[in-house]
Amino acid sequence: MLISNLISNAAIIVSFMFLGGEVFKDNRLTPKATLKTKILAGLIGGIMGIVLMVFSVNIYPNIVLDLRHFAIIVLAFHGGLIASVITGIIMAVFRITFFGVNSVSIIASLSILMLSIICGIIGSSKINGKNKWILMNLAGVITVNFVLYNSIVDMYTLQRTIIYFTLMSTVVGFFIYYLSNHIVLSNVLFTKYRVESNIADNLTDLVTFHDADGTYIYLSPSCKKILGYRPEELIGTNAFNLFYHEDLEAISKSHSVITNTDSSYSVIYRIKRKDGKIIWFETTSRSIRDKDGKVEQLICVSRDISERKMDEIKLQKSHEKINSILESIKDAFFALDKDFCFKYLNKQSELLLEKSRDDLIGKNIWDVFSEDVKTNFYENYNKALHEQTQINFEEFYAPLNKYFSVRVYPTEEGISVFYHDITEKKMMECEIQKSNRKFRAIFEHAGIGIAVRDVKGKPIDINATYKELLGYQDDELQVVHAYVHPEDAAKDEENFKKLLRGNIDSYRIEKRYYKKNGGILYGDVVITMIPETDNEQPYVIGMVNDITSMKIAEQRLIRSENRFRSLVNSMNDIVYTLDKDQKHTAIYGKWLDDDNLGMQNFIGKTSRDIFGEEASKIHEEANIKALNGEYVVYDWSLENNGGKKHYQTSLSPIRNSKDNIIGVVGVGRDITKQKKLEKELMEANANLKSMSLIDGLTNIPNRRAFDEGFEKEWNRSIRNSTNLALLLLDIDCFKFFNDTYGHLQGDECLKLIASTLRESISRSGDIVARYGGEEFAIILPETSNKGAMFVAEQIRIRVEDLKIPNTASKVKPYVTVSIGVASVIASSFLKSEDLIKNADKALYNAKESGRNKVELYSKNKI
Repeated sequence: MLISNLISNAAIIVSFMFLGGEVFKDNRLTPKATLKTKILAGLIGGIMGIVLMVFSVNIYPNIVLDLRHFAIIVLAFHGGLIASVITGIIMAVFRITFFGVNSVSIIASLSILMLSIICGIIGSSKINGKNKWILMNLAGVITVNFVLYNSIVDMYTLQRTIIYFTLMSTVVGFFIYYLSNHIVLSNVLFTKYRVESNIADNLTDLVTFHDADGTYIYLSPSCKKILGYRPEELIGTNAFNLFYHEDLEAISKSHSVITNTDSSYSVIYRIKRKDGKIIWFETTSRSIRDKDGKVEQLICVSRDISERKMDEIKLQKSHEKINSILESIKDAFFALDKDFCFKYLNKQSELLLEKSRDDLIGKNIWDVFSEDVKTNFYENYNKALHEQTQINFEEFYAPLNKYFSVRVYPTEEGISVFYHDITEKKMMECEIQKSNRKFRAIFEHAGIGIAVRDVKGKPIDINATYKELLGYQDDELQVVHAYVHPEDAAKDEENFKKLLRGNIDSYRIEKRYYKKNGGILYGDVVITMIPETDNEQPYVIGMVNDITSMKIAEQRLIRSENRFRSLVNSMNDIVYTLDKDQKHTAIYGKWLDDDNLGMQNFIGKTSRDIFGEEASKIHEEANIKALNGEYVVYDWSLENNGGKKHYQTSLSPIRNSKDNIIGVVGVGRDITKQKKLEKELMEANANLKSMSLIDGLTNIPNRRAFDEGFEKEWNRSIRNSTNLALLLLDIDCFKFFNDTYGHLQGDECLKLIASTLRESISRSGDIVARYGGEEFAIILPETSNKGAMFVAEQIRIRVEDLKIPNTASKVKPYVTVSIGVASVIASSFLKSEDLIKNADKALYNAKESGRNKVELYSKNKI
């Protein structure tokens, strides 16, 4: 009876276990399952417990046991706390409802609930499966034995019952554990099989099975879409018949690997579709073996990668192009992975790091350049990598003694680093700093007036020269147009508005300023707008150059310069190339047409072919220098129907990617007009020099011209041992004349006397010059004392005969002159200054003896 009851309970448990397996086949019961699943499982577990309570096991005529606790253990093991508690509640309610409310029912119900909670907690824990099951079974045995202990009075019966129950629970427990795992595993395998079947049937990839020699056994439905064949068309045929012949070696290698090892192997190859089109395949294969290790089948998963392969080819070409660009740029570039190991570096990086690629690829940068670990390089590289941000910084690299601008970019693989040489820029910045330090001194001591104002005209800074030119102090220079001529102020205002609107950056204007002393200053003024920056508001710089005494000369110079610029801007250049044999390979330029030379006269020809042996020598010598690596500039000329033309040619070597010279590039410029302009400029300069030797008032040579002429005639007297005479003339009482008649009449008087002096001299070598103020000097080469006295007396008489009124004179009521005469034969033992002093002493004697006289120097008269 005991055995039959036990078997019936086991059958009930097995039935419910298989029932649960079917119910939860698609929705596996676990502690993490949905609440709905756990409630359903709890209901099934509760029913299972009720059935086990009904079909109890008879131990003694009046003692029955059941295996209800296994309903709780199974649900707790698979469903966790919620499923276990629901099962316990259902069983407890059933116990009290159908067996009455008594102490035994209450104890049994409470024990069921307590066991469901304990098992639920154990089931939800992270204890491994078998240990979890043993603990829950042990908890069930203890709980039931506790109930038995409180229900059976007879000790012998109690002991026998506990032993029977414990043995029965242990045996049935292990049976149920393995059965439960078997059902769960079966469901998992079934689900896996169904999923794999669905995947195989719906997979876009092609799944195939082959026998050991490659014959198709199975092809998934995607075969039709990928290869154009129905699966049944290929079953029984060998896959090698479809492979592209150039890929058979790689496929054979793959076949060898998977048939001789247990490893999977991937291979990329080409295969022919039914329509004859060749597509790219990527296949991963492995072997299926029998229990003896013999290959039974081959399973392959293949994918059409034609698009990817085309993209890879394009990507490869793109990488090659990028690498070509990186190799040709002047910046150093290298890439590091996330461990700071070199992945790539260009040629410039090899030069920068002074190591070859073979020495660096795959190596950690901080291992190779350990001395840089404590520098900004290390800090910024790490920052770019870990913060995934672009870092730009400038740093001095000691090994090359250069400054670099470094840009570090984070990438998926690590970082990319660009080095740009900014040594020249840094040196320029240093020069700028030096320049700024010098600026203040230059600003204050500049030879021109400089005023810095805001855009409203308020002074910011005015240098000392500006104030000296106009005679004003800072507080008198607050309003610029207050001391500017109205006409010039109007023109200035118009230009200033354009400056403020941004139509122009600067302008130049000539302005007339009212000086504090009442005079007029002519200024060449340059006004420049300095635009707003992050640190400064916009401001205006005005530079004033005093051109009062140089205006006319400067205007002439400006016209000359404009003519020069016009000539330069009208020139046309040619560009040509030569090969290593000095033959013209290309030539471009307008003067080919202007000079009727024609491109056909150059291409494929040397300079000797074009210009002849003698005329080509200058070109050949320059070409040889350029082919040897020099940069050459030379001038040459050419005679043609239009006359002689001058040209200037610049030559530079042409180098290939290996730095070998393969030819020459030349730039030719027609400098005929420039040559002509240079001649004109020389003539203009000569005229300017001549003007600088003429006195502006009297239009006769000035003191500078006198000094040059006197020195020249003195040296000639030394060479030729001839007399040299000097006359110094002073207008008598000229100060009184100016006070009486005014300076304008004084100027007219000086002009008239200068004209009279010039007319009184007949020889071309004689020089009449304004010596200073009302004094004049006359140089008479090869003239004795007697001849000099004659000339001087003639001059005195002619001036007196002019009868220029001078009522303030103490000599006569009209203008008279006093003249000092000296003559000497110059020698290396004498000084030229002595002759001037002697003439001056004679002039002094003439004044002291009553004026309007001519006195000859004599040692006896001092």
